[in-house]
Parts: sequence; structure tokens; C-alpha cells
Amino acid sequence: MPAGHVELGESLEKAVKREFKEETGGKVKNLQFVYIHEAIFPKGFIRKAHFVIVLFKGEVVGDLAQKSSEASKVKLWPLKEAISSPEVEPHSRQMLESLNKL
Repeated sequence: MPAGHVELGESLEKAVKREFKEETGGKVKNLQFVYIHEAIFPKGFIRKAHFVIVLFKGEVVGDLAQKSSEASKVKLWPLKEAISSPEVEPHSRQMLESLNKL
């Protein structure tokens, strides 16, 4: 899932659109808030950190690039396949399960 941080002075919606473009080469529209997740000192992370993760869903506009400035590979999965994939980290799976309930 494309992810990142909010720049100083940037709205959540603008941050989502910017991060999506940086990581997939594509554009997204019709964003809707889905879920908020807190990760305090997540296991496996390189340092102590506290993340507040806000999940949005949206519609992809046009085609996604196969390469972007931050990702060498872009893959679209059906939601249920992504939830069951061993490639998906536990906190990402939890967010996808919340999206699946909508």
C-alpha cells in the first residue's frame, strides 16, 4: 500500500495524492476516510517510533506506472487476495480487513 508522511502545512488529502503518485506513478481521486491505526513501537521497526496511520480509499485515474521514483514494481491485488497474502505486514492486513468490511 502506498504510504508516507504529511509534509508541514499539507492536508491529509494532498499528502495521500502526493504519496500515491510518488509510489505508483499514478493519480487517485474521490478519496474517502476508512480507518485510523496506531502503531506504538512496532515490532521489526528499526527504532522506537509511534505512528498514527490514516487509511483512505479512492479511485485510480488512468494507468499506473510500472516504475516510479520510490517503487521499482507496482502490483494491484484484489482486496481479499491482499488480506491473505504472506507479503502483507500484520498492521497493513488489519487496515485492509477494515476496508473489506465497508
